Amino acid sequence: MTKENIYYVDDNAFDRFYKRARYQANSFVAGKFGSKAADYLTTLPDFAYLICKLMLDPDVPSSRKLDLGFALLYVLSPLDLVLDSFPLLGKIDDAYAILVSVAKLLRSTDRNIILRHWLGDPETIDTVRAWLNYFDEKFGSGLMKKIAGMVKHCLLYTSPSPRD
Repeated sequence: MTKENIYYVDDNAFDRFYKRARYQANSFVAGKFGSKAADYLTTLPDFAYLICKLMLDPDVPSSRKLDLGFALLYVLSPLDLVLDSFPLLGKIDDAYAILVSVAKLLRSTDRNIILRHWLGDPETIDTVRAWLNYFDEKFGSGLMKKIAGMVKHCLLYTSPSPRD
């Protein structure tokens, strides 16, 4: 990213501030440790920026925005599935709610919409989306479908035991 192409005509003050700070941090770290280290440094703040921009984008499905909104409400709410008084364990349900809703947002939003707001390397966001799909298949909806299929199979093919 060069300093000349980081701004757009429709950027607001926050966009200009973030992009300027990102450019300066990226340039500093790249000078000391290389461009790969600079890319890693800016990835997490770039995701926060991306989520904010996607929440404001009219092309993103409203249902995904609501998912994230409800997850944030859950985190801020005093009601929890696991009480926050339990160290670490009490925060896991909050983190899970946010991660699932962000994953849904990133997986269900068109790639071109995401790239419109993503400031990092497009390969990074593609890799993240691929990992999200993998984890969803293994631990999310894919796992739930497999469990439901096994339960259905057991219910359909298990004959009742004979009574004496």
